[in-house]
Amino acid sequence: MKLAALVALGVFLLDQASKFAVVHGLELDRVRGSDVWPPFLNFRMAWNQGINFGLFSGQDELTR
Repeated sequence: MKLAALVALGVFLLDQASKFAVVHGLELDRVRGSDVWPPFLNFRMAWNQGINFGLFSGQDELTR
């Protein structure tokens, strides 16, 4: 169980570090997009401010 927790923590930290490197290394927070290897690898900055997977989709006020 301890090994699984350490692996999960390692994956989480690697995920966050890679996101930080892409956003700040390519300056996506400033330029909003970067064509790294067009047309195969293009990065665009977007924020998901809604609820994922259609949760509460029948209630408009909660999904805003």
